[in-house]
Amino acid sequence: MKEKTVFSNAVVYWVIVAVLVVGLLLSCYVLTKRINVTDVARLIWMAALLFMVVAKHKYALINLKWWLVITMIVGPALSLVGRFLNETMDDSSYNIEFYLYRILMVIIDLIMLNYIRNTITVEKVDMN
Repeated sequence: MKEKTVFSNAVVYWVIVAVLVVGLLLSCYVLTKRINVTDVARLIWMAALLFMVVAKHKYALINLKWWLVITMIVGPALSLVGRFLNETMDDSSYNIEFYLYRILMVIIDLIMLNYIRNTITVEKVDMN
């Protein structure tokens, strides 16, 4: 028996593939402007994740969860906290649009993570 990632909703599958392709293209564009180790790591991670999603590999689900948590929840949350601390220390004016955008991103990404957890599963598939 072999394990495989099963997407119960085709729309979710194609949205994930589209987001990964666009992210991969943007990462390639960034590499044409500057070469940085983190940019190369992001490119490799997204390419591997795209391959796993398209191949419906058994580790695609856990890597999708990690990708969402690290790049789309922790990143904006740390940016939010860092900007707040910077503006608090400098006694500068607060930019409410920045905070609303970041909070909205975190909320949307938490909803996406919950939806992915509910619609994508790893199941055993009989090879016969």
